[in-house]
Amino acid sequence: MGRGPSALGDLASERRPPRRTIWLRLAVVAGVAVVVVVAVVVVGLRAHDSDEDGAVGAVITTTTRSADTTPVSAVWNIPQAFLGTWHGVAVDGPREFDVELIIKPGKNSEELVLSSQSDRVSGGRCDSVERVITVDEAELTLVARRTGGSDCPDGTTSTIRLGSDSSITYTAATRTGTLRRS
Repeated sequence: MGRGPSALGDLASERRPPRRTIWLRLAVVAGVAVVVVVAVVVVGLRAHDSDEDGAVGAVITTTTRSADTTPVSAVWNIPQAFLGTWHGVAVDGPREFDVELIIKPGKNSEELVLSSQSDRVSGGRCDSVERVITVDEAELTLVARRTGGSDCPDGTTSTIRLGSDSSITYTAATRTGTLRRS
């Protein structure tokens, strides 16, 4: 018997694609996988940035949040009775503050309340955005993140309670007041 190629050896080499073809197929599969992953990430980011319920005026925060670890209750929509702009006066001992709250539609755990407080004597102003941490039909609990001014540290908790006369009672730290829709 000679040392030439065997019949089986010739058949085996004919069935196996050249190495270049194998690498080309792997590159195509890897490229398709990368395109699919990028598409999933882009669609996911767009869905996250859009308002899930189509609510008009939802607040999307683009600034860096503090390390707020305040737990939230189950996810609930803010009741319609709270929505809108509210004005009134809150007192803190002898000091009086003009308070404005703008409550936007959305779900708890979102920053939905814009708050502004102005000291009637000094004129000092404090602006914050407040994250809703608990919701029920008659009360919201909020935690503040200061966005401007002074005399309002981050992480201050406040409560808004619906009154029977179409007002709300606002309580934050030692400040309490009655606000009316405007």
